[in-house]
Amino acid sequence: MSQVNNPHWITFSGDPVQGMAPTPLVLRKGALTPSRSAMVQHAYHLYRMSRNVSVTEYCVSERILEDGTRVRMESAWGRDRVFVWAPKEDGEDTEIPHGFVAVSTWNDPKFYAKQFERSEKKTFLDMTVPQAKSGITSYNAVHEYDKDGFLIEPLVRADGGKIVWDWAPHAGVGVGGTYVFPVNPDVTGFVGEMEHLNGFHHGPAHIVSDTKILSASGKVVAVLEPEPNILLDGSDSVEVLCGAAAGDGDGVALQAMRGAILSVTANICQFVFWNAVYRRMSLPSASEATYEAATVQGSPTRKVCGFRTPLRAERTIRDEFYNTLGEEPSQDLSYFSWSPTKPGAAGGGNGTQSWVTGMTREERPMNIVEYDSAWREIYQTGLQESYLNAVLAVGASQGIEYLNLENKVAYEDDVYWRAGSAGAYYTNPAAQDTFGFRQNDLGRIDSNYGRTGEPTLKLKGTLEVWPDVNLFEGDVAGELRGHVHTSTKYKFGRFVFAPATYLLAIAQDPAVDWGPGNPWGYIEWYQANDIKPTYMIDYAEWATGVAHGYGSEALGTPVPITDTNEERPNTTGSYKFISRYIIDYDHRGQFFAAIRVEVECSGAEWKENQDMYLGWQSPVGKPTYRAKIFFEAKWGETTVSKLLAEDTSIRKPYEFEDFKRINPYYWPSPLADERPMVFWLPPKILPDERVISQLKNIPVHQGVNPHLVSQDRWINDDPDPKKTIWSKTGVEFSYITADGEEIPTRKMTKGMLYARSFKLSDFPDALWLLSETKCDAPEGGSQPPLGEPRPMWFYMPQLGDDIANKKFRIEMRDGELYMWTDDLPAKDGMEKPSDPYDREVKLYSV
Repeated sequence: MSQVNNPHWITFSGDPVQGMAPTPLVLRKGALTPSRSAMVQHAYHLYRMSRNVSVTEYCVSERILEDGTRVRMESAWGRDRVFVWAPKEDGEDTEIPHGFVAVSTWNDPKFYAKQFERSEKKTFLDMTVPQAKSGITSYNAVHEYDKDGFLIEPLVRADGGKIVWDWAPHAGVGVGGTYVFPVNPDVTGFVGEMEHLNGFHHGPAHIVSDTKILSASGKVVAVLEPEPNILLDGSDSVEVLCGAAAGDGDGVALQAMRGAILSVTANICQFVFWNAVYRRMSLPSASEATYEAATVQGSPTRKVCGFRTPLRAERTIRDEFYNTLGEEPSQDLSYFSWSPTKPGAAGGGNGTQSWVTGMTREERPMNIVEYDSAWREIYQTGLQESYLNAVLAVGASQGIEYLNLENKVAYEDDVYWRAGSAGAYYTNPAAQDTFGFRQNDLGRIDSNYGRTGEPTLKLKGTLEVWPDVNLFEGDVAGELRGHVHTSTKYKFGRFVFAPATYLLAIAQDPAVDWGPGNPWGYIEWYQANDIKPTYMIDYAEWATGVAHGYGSEALGTPVPITDTNEERPNTTGSYKFISRYIIDYDHRGQFFAAIRVEVECSGAEWKENQDMYLGWQSPVGKPTYRAKIFFEAKWGETTVSKLLAEDTSIRKPYEFEDFKRINPYYWPSPLADERPMVFWLPPKILPDERVISQLKNIPVHQGVNPHLVSQDRWINDDPDPKKTIWSKTGVEFSYITADGEEIPTRKMTKGMLYARSFKLSDFPDALWLLSETKCDAPEGGSQPPLGEPRPMWFYMPQLGDDIANKKFRIEMRDGELYMWTDDLPAKDGMEKPSDPYDREVKLYSV
């Protein structure tokens, strides 16, 4: 660091300006020759003259001198700094910058980084991006710890593949394909005479092109063989998926898929996904590379996952039908008696008072007769979760990982449907004193159908750390409730001993034991041993008639006691479903961007309308619908969302599932079939082939996706700040010495950038939930069989218009929503689009 002269460091009277420090000059690149130093001083002199007539506290000016030297001059609250980037002189090292690059249509490719280490602000640097001179097509990066610490080998494919940059440009292979990116994997099992640990080496980059790996000379060294056709006629073709590369060079994954429609009317599709990991086997000095399919404990790592859509994880728990009512009316029958059955029991009286001894209370056996004329249906469903493992292969910081689908798409239906009657009675003859329930008749009608559920379809990683994304989730509650339960018990009681003055449990005859002709001399004894109060408790509860006189067969008439529990048919329903459709994904950067759709229905209700017939239900108003569409993104643990479109409506629930069942309120009459019960419950939404289509987007990592650039978030930083692997500014340099030696960079750029313009109509499959819930329904909920079709989105016209026409621009910086392209000015002679939607920007890590 040197200094430049500030011509205004003294006042016109010759006194120094207090507090003004000398202006430092920072040489960022090249050498400062005497002639170049004079030009810098002159540029600074002109800058200071302009500052004297400015009132701003902060000012920046940049100039390119005649010899190509770049000069940046800054003033901030009375302090100046000057930065100089001088062109390369003969014999000097060549400096190659590395970092995040934005390639726009209105300016030169720019590094987006901090200007200074202590600065908190990122900006676009006026620094040449040599890797972008001939156009970048894809990139990758390999990182490793070697003997000197952390090492990064950036791989940038440029000029249509003819050049591959790491720390210098090298000859590449101009191959085509849908997904093409450079790789430089480890050499498996070789550590002898290697400069770096774990087989890492600096050698020519290879190329992944769809389902092939090519050597540096363009020779095919590995091919992913296809799985058999799904259809017998072989009309289903292989669809290429983007390959994956491990961050530490430990393997390259190739993958593909097939899909076929098995039934158009039932919307059944079959999918097969397969992938395999390949490892490099040849030495760095070998003229051609060799690869082998990786193995784990001797078994190939080729993974195959096949499944059908729509996806569901539901099983039947009970499905039963009975010709019985399902209850035991005999359990409520009872038969008790009071009788003088003890040996020595006796009775007597004197005309005004009477007594009976030897009385006992006992339960009597019954001769029961039963009948049952009914039917009963029980049906229940529940969750039987399933896992679709290793559907996709993705590159991680260390090795290749897999993404799985956790399928818990299930709904719980609970049905209890019955009608009929059952009863029981006993035929025992009446004893002297008997009481209880002699008969019990049951009548039952049940019309219960409940539906609940919290279905989920989740995308999960092998380590279950990242990702953990619900591609579909819901909360459903709907039920039909109605019943009429009657129970009629026939109560009877015969109490022939009720007229007696005294009833005694003791089996003694006072007339015998205490003298003939004078049994009433012991009135105190009768009173002391009298149990008639207990007898009268039963009498008060059960007496239906009294027979006077011992031994009489008179019996009171049974009294029916009827209990009715009734709930008239009523149906309610509500739900909330959420879908996510991933449009951008990067596993190493722990990033995804998705279109999130939410649909909520509330207030659906029907009540019985007996003006039609028993069990018929009419709607109570109409339910309310709310639909919202968000952009949602997650970077590491940071989640952001932005509302894109929304609408509400009140309409008939066209998407509800309708049921028509036998009417139990008329059974066993033929009207039970002629007048069925009709009701509606929330739909069972099942993810179909439109949900699966997003799996094609997920393997498309940032190396071939120009919408995103991100740090590798799986790498653990060294806790020692002096050994950190992260760049302090965001731009690091590698060097080519004058004798051709390549000196690599050892720090990585931290943070992320994202930019994408789109219309929601660009992702029709992302809107599948709106279709399934009839948010796009025409008037009346369906199209006429003949004539002109009705316009869609009749009930949510604003949402339909926003989907078709509204433009969106989403930009993110370091996990936050931020329009960072606003900070990128237009170059002289170029025009920056005023509408952010029209800004074409591609992002790369070089």
